[in-house]
Amino acid sequence: MPTPTPSEAEVREYMRTLSNWGRWGAEDELGTINLITEAKRQAAARLVRDGVSVTCARPIATDIAPDTTFQPMRFMVDSGEGRDTASPERQLERRGASEFIGMVFHGYTITHVDAPSHYFWDGRLYNPWP
Repeated sequence: MPTPTPSEAEVREYMRTLSNWGRWGAEDELGTINLITEAKRQAAARLVRDGVSVTCARPIATDIAPDTTFQPMRFMVDSGEGRDTASPERQLERRGASEFIGMVFHGYTITHVDAPSHYFWDGRLYNPWP
């Protein structure tokens, strides 16, 4: 049997009953990151057995696709190509390239990169900040 859809009043009540605003004081800016205490970090470190690194990285898909809500942009700002580095007056100790990556952090192809200030409610971002 499907769960009934909550009423608007029930959803509004969630903002009071499920909120962490004020839980760590009126001036808190960390939110639930406060739960990651030194003891929790030490306990997590004790769980390591093999030292295997697991990436949380995800490729940035710039191709047009049906599940791409907002297509990310990626282009080279400076590739370093064509620089005259052979002449003595142009000898630079540094070399490099630059690229631009632009994306919207919502949609099917990009995960969230969030902060407590992501969600507005009742004219506030998080705790007392308008």
